[in-house]
Amino acid sequence: RAPIASMPGVERLSLDELLREAEAALELGIPVIDLFPVIDPAGKSLDAAEAWNPDGLAQRAVRALKARFPELGVMTDVAL
Repeated sequence: RAPIASMPGVERLSLDELLREAEAALELGIPVIDLFPVIDPAGKSLDAAEAWNPDGLAQRAVRALKARFPELGVMTDVAL
């Protein structure tokens, strides 16, 4: 976990932590989560190529979430 200084109470999560938080959200009856990945500036381009990278952070997170919690709705921002 890494706190975001400009957003008190908000943290960046590793993939394993994300899965734990998603499980807790579902247990509370929260059916959808929204992901805001942080992409290395070197991965950003005018054509947003990282959005199509099957091994990108957002893509890996969505795959892991849907594999474990198929009933969970997932929204993403590609941060590009």
